[in-house]
Amino acid sequence: MKIESGPSGDVQNSDQPCSGIDPARLAAAKDRLDRAGISVRNWANQHNFPEALVYTILRGQRRCKRGLSHRIAVALGIKDSDAVARAELRGGDND
Repeated sequence: MKIESGPSGDVQNSDQPCSGIDPARLAAAKDRLDRAGISVRNWANQHNFPEALVYTILRGQRRCKRGLSHRIAVALGIKDSDAVARAELRGGDND
């Protein structure tokens, strides 16, 4: 176990995900890449995402709440598509 000081001075266990994302979903995403024979580097390049950020997300070190981190997490299947959230913000689909 590796202990590090976080940005606010609090002590964190860097071996544990701090993202709030279910560790099982992180493991499943890694397993899908592995079973498909795709490296993280290749996957990141194919999707035009920064490799280092993809690795950071797969380690559970990002919350992936918005922006590029969120889009990567959705593309990896770590988070559900944000289509439902957008519909809720619009007040539901009236189509």
